[in-house]
Amino acid sequence: MYDCVVIGGGAAGIEAARSCRQHWPEKHVAIIDTESQIGYYRTLIPQFINRSMTEDKLFFLRKEVDPHLEILSGNSVEHIDRHKNEIVLNNDKTVHYRRLIIASGGHPVIPTVCHVENIQGIFPIRSLSAAREARDWIVSNPRIVILGGGLVGVKTAIHLAGFNHSITLVEKEDQLLPLSLSSEASRRVEQHLKSKNINLQNLNVMKNSNLFLLLLLAIAAISFGCDDDDSGPETFDFEATFFTNTISLGPDSTSCAAPMNFLNQQEGNGSEPTIGNFTTKISFCVNPM
Repeated sequence: MYDCVVIGGGAAGIEAARSCRQHWPEKHVAIIDTESQIGYYRTLIPQFINRSMTEDKLFFLRKEVDPHLEILSGNSVEHIDRHKNEIVLNNDKTVHYRRLIIASGGHPVIPTVCHVENIQGIFPIRSLSAAREARDWIVSNPRIVILGGGLVGVKTAIHLAGFNHSITLVEKEDQLLPLSLSSEASRRVEQHLKSKNINLQNLNVMKNSNLFLLLLLAIAAISFGCDDDDSGPETFDFEATFFTNTISLGPDSTSCAAPMNFLNQQEGNGSEPTIGNFTTKISFCVNPM
């Protein structure tokens, strides 16, 4: 049994574990995290993706010899029993604790429409493993869409601009950094991004969620299997999509018996929406579930 278990190996979780060890040197502490490596600065991930920073520079947690601190990396928590003071991990291992600290943080929500088999080029800006994949992907796929105009999205756009990448930043609110800046300050940020040749798109004008769905289908380069007599999917313009914000999207299911025009919910061969500077043709069908 551990005297204290910390769920989450981010900066908050590691600092909590260190604090426990400092105040109670005789106590046994464990950190549980889903990633195989912990103790790195997530805020530096954009610099790592654009190759201006090496991976070793990301880490603030060095190997420490502490027999009373155990890191259970590569494990996710499946269940917590507060009455028995135990945690069940994904490998069916049970961890017992006297005190529990939950510092798991948030996570980006990828829209349901993107949960399709064999989709490529979609990367949440959250984990080091996803950052490694994105770093390699954008070398040969330089046209990038970033969904989310918060701190992470804006920072990612700025650090990727100027490296032979075509950057489009999409925000669903009226302004960038809506939780951080006033509208006037946000306009100054927008001017700076435009000076970096970053294309800004605002989704607030899209009152119809189905139009949002069309945009996601275009930028995520999704193609669904069609019958042999169909014309087949078109080629989309965007090659990488980074999710940096929580996005709510409907409908939950995109199954239909025939090719569907999502713009007006009628059967058809496709649609040609124009959204800001976007012009793309989408022709696809969705197989019944």
